[in-house]
Amino acid sequence: MHKLKKNRVQPVYVTDEAMRRYLQYWESEDFQARSRQATENRNTEVEGPGTGPSKHGGGSVSFVTTQERLVSFL
Repeated sequence: MHKLKKNRVQPVYVTDEAMRRYLQYWESEDFQARSRQATENRNTEVEGPGTGPSKHGGGSVSFVTTQERLVSFL
């Protein structure tokens, strides 16, 4: 979907009607507003100005392991 939106080239498996609707939606004000908000959210500097956007920092520790550690910590 990302390539379809970025390149705006219709693959053979996407019908003309579907492509027309995708383009219409991507150009709508609703989509543009959501896209702008998502971009702002991704670029938020949660640690303060100059720290850069927030990144996932979970590492290779599984969610279950993290949960168990938190439960034992609390």
